[in-house]
Amino acid sequence: MKYSYNNPQQLTDTAKIWVEDNIIHMVYLRDSEITVEEKKNHHRKFKEVTSEKKMPLLLMFEERVTITKEAREFSKKIEDKQPFTACAVLVNNLAYKILANFYAKFYRPAKPFKVFSDVTKAKDWLRQFIPSATEPDKHS
Repeated sequence: MKYSYNNPQQLTDTAKIWVEDNIIHMVYLRDSEITVEEKKNHHRKFKEVTSEKKMPLLLMFEERVTITKEAREFSKKIEDKQPFTACAVLVNNLAYKILANFYAKFYRPAKPFKVFSDVTKAKDWLRQFIPSATEPDKHS
């Protein structure tokens, strides 16, 4: 699936990460293998693009992305340190839908997590997790 990158702010070897409408957007790039080192790099980039403010995450995938078991486990381990309040995973095929649902059931994310096939519905759902300007940051 091709995505439009309206405001790309950070680029790694495996992902594009930017903030748009108070939502972190992340696209895993085509043919990427996501390892623990890549996850650590993404965490640093999240903190940069958000200025360490909490906001929801829209996660998208291009073709043939793989995430190692160790990287999935690392994601769960650092979940409380991530600068997002909720995660919507946008899927465009059955394989990614199965993987995203498996992650949700097996790793049981502590933050709200939902799988979508429609970007508008995903963003609508995420908007409820945008902290208000007056709300204190509970995860600092």
